[in-house]
Amino acid sequence: MPTLDAQVQELLASPAAHSQSARYAVLTAGLNLEVHLDAGDGKGKGLFATKDFEQGEIVLHEAPLAAFQHTNSRREAIVCSHCFRFVGSLEKQVGQQVSEAVDEAGRCDLDAAAPVDDSSASEAGSHQEALMALHDDALKLLHGRLTLPHTDAVPLPAAVPCQGGCSGFKDCLGDRYCSPSCAADAWQQYHQLLCMGPEEEQPECNGGSGSGNSSSDSGSGSQGKSQDKAKAPAAGSPPLRAGTLAGQEEKEEARGRNQHQSEALQEFFWHADHTNDIFRLAAIVVAKVLLAADCLLAQQGREAGASSSSSSGEPDSAVCWQALLAAWQPFAAGHKGPWWECTAAPPEAAADMRQLASDSLGLLAAALPPRLVSRFPALITLPVWGSIIGMFELNNLSLFVANPLQRWLLHLDSLPHEEQAAAFEVAGPFIDSLPEELPGCEGSGFYALHSCCNHSCSPNAEAFKRDEDEDGSAVILALRAIKAGEEITLSYIDEEAQLEERQQQLADYGFRCACDRCTAEELAALLQLH
Repeated sequence: MPTLDAQVQELLASPAAHSQSARYAVLTAGLNLEVHLDAGDGKGKGLFATKDFEQGEIVLHEAPLAAFQHTNSRREAIVCSHCFRFVGSLEKQVGQQVSEAVDEAGRCDLDAAAPVDDSSASEAGSHQEALMALHDDALKLLHGRLTLPHTDAVPLPAAVPCQGGCSGFKDCLGDRYCSPSCAADAWQQYHQLLCMGPEEEQPECNGGSGSGNSSSDSGSGSQGKSQDKAKAPAAGSPPLRAGTLAGQEEKEEARGRNQHQSEALQEFFWHADHTNDIFRLAAIVVAKVLLAADCLLAQQGREAGASSSSSSGEPDSAVCWQALLAAWQPFAAGHKGPWWECTAAPPEAAADMRQLASDSLGLLAAALPPRLVSRFPALITLPVWGSIIGMFELNNLSLFVANPLQRWLLHLDSLPHEEQAAAFEVAGPFIDSLPEELPGCEGSGFYALHSCCNHSCSPNAEAFKRDEDEDGSAVILALRAIKAGEEITLSYIDEEAQLEERQQQLADYGFRCACDRCTAEELAALLQLH
């Protein structure tokens, strides 16, 4: 049985080549793609085409291993917390946008308030009355008491609440889903450890004890500002053994034991939203690995009986370690390097980043069930936590899902004149209050194959979401014809920038670009110099 330090080092080590090759062979099966562990020129892994792709053709469509929506985006885009598809109704989406716009207009009016004459005061009063009326109508849209014309042209799935009860949190910060299957997958894979539970002030929310089935799929599946911390303890009970139900006594014990965990979880999210909300994504990974490892223990326990347990009834530490190693595999091939060493930050900034990560980990560890922390201690260490964050900072992809209101507006514009006029008579005040750029769902995700794509300042592909791409999957399109055997490359930066600026931007990724374009431009600069 390796020591804790040895376990940490093994988690941070790159998997053996045969292990990586076998995993990537499974991930790329049927995709006309393959991963080379050595893409040449010191680049490490690379994604290669095994067939010809035409310009504009989809090269890859991939669901994230882990993803999240930025906190600020949660107030603007009501989406499934698991797949990031917009949910609810178009009326609810319009109501959310309009209420935000009215609130912002009210704040601007207060900021601009100044002594005025009677005429101006009357105009200001009328303006405020109009804002209040619009706000009231927006609330009616949000709560389903008002309908808009032609919204059936863009149907959205009904929102399914979180079974732990956090869907009722104010300011849209709770979790909701597009289907019972998404709700169940999220709960079983990670959310049961990160659920804030029902807010005390909203007892009508679907509550829950936080306990659930821990069977988990460990495979694939911007900094916000938070509002005041939630006041009530949440769910988050330790996961149950796969296929069992907790007794009432166990549930009551879990509730009392989790008061401190709930407060720590609130502190963790607050800290993330005020420092770097990528900590939220890292927490999802930790939760996924913990639950997957615990599920493996449960399966092994059923198969081996009591032989794999110690005298205390807990699984042997060696068995726990092997379960953790297996559960870690989906993330094992990611970049290994602490967050504070992954960027071109000066030493004093790196020290601050390390402290932020340490504070974040302390809060998360206090929020997790002690049983899981004691079974899998190597995962809850600063080197591993820092490596997870660093993996995201270097390999994550910005997640974006377009707002469906744009399709509704286009539909209204396409109507015959009389129908259009009738529609705008009802919807016009709301449409006029919508922002010019409708905010989509914005977040970050980690994708197993996308993360293998190397950079080029003259890329042959791009990550691009089309109108029909309605969830958080990564979509990579060919920018030009790509031949079989050619590497798939993306630009990590603005490729329109000049050479020096591009190299400065890429310094944060820890390398100096030597693509054909950079090499040619450097040579041209040298020749011009001489």
